[in-house]
Amino acid sequence: MEFIQKRCIFPILQYDNVGKPKRFLGTGFFINSEGLFLTAKHVFKDNPLLEDECYKIALDVTPLEVYKIGDIVMSRNYDIAKGVAINISNVSFPRFPDKNIPLNQDVLTLEYSDTLYHTLPSGSTVIKFMSSTRKGNVIKVYHSDYPESIKTLCLELSFPVFRGASGAPVIVNLSWELAGMLVENIERQLMPAHVIKVKNGDKYEEEHQYFMPVGKAIHWSHLKDFAEHE
Repeated sequence: MEFIQKRCIFPILQYDNVGKPKRFLGTGFFINSEGLFLTAKHVFKDNPLLEDECYKIALDVTPLEVYKIGDIVMSRNYDIAKGVAINISNVSFPRFPDKNIPLNQDVLTLEYSDTLYHTLPSGSTVIKFMSSTRKGNVIKVYHSDYPESIKTLCLELSFPVFRGASGAPVIVNLSWELAGMLVENIERQLMPAHVIKVKNGDKYEEEHQYFMPVGKAIHWSHLKDFAEHE
């Protein structure tokens, strides 16, 4: 997984008009050797640029490598965007599968939701990249029609999607095929999956609620179609 991380999966940043990092936005991943990458559309749409600002990717290597993003294209119907990391080389990338992934197949991701950043008294921002690996399986494959404008084939995952993980790839364990891309948590995870109540007579003395986080990913077929045709 380390090789995939270093030259394939990366954090996306917003830089201010004097060339300093302003905000960590999300996660992205390469899909070819020319620096073309995919991420969630809302990573860019929710963080529009001001005058002279720009987006960049950062490869989590020593020393840190930072590349400006160009040619951003956002899907009309799906929460998918693509861009190009300018003047980058020697990248790795997962391959698109040629058939659907079995539900009992183990999948994993690497994302940057634990990245830390804070503003110093001087006004500059300090960012410490923190990657996290999530592993689980695909609970189900279904068509989602919210918040999408059209029915979208999606994966429901046994691990959550935290803020900053949007745009990370869901990869089939061992084969390194692309199963999907993280976009959000499903709202029903806010309902307790298991409730234990302790009763004393007619009154409840204790109640324990256990929540099961559920992640949502866009199916690889939408990613492939967008990457190749839009």
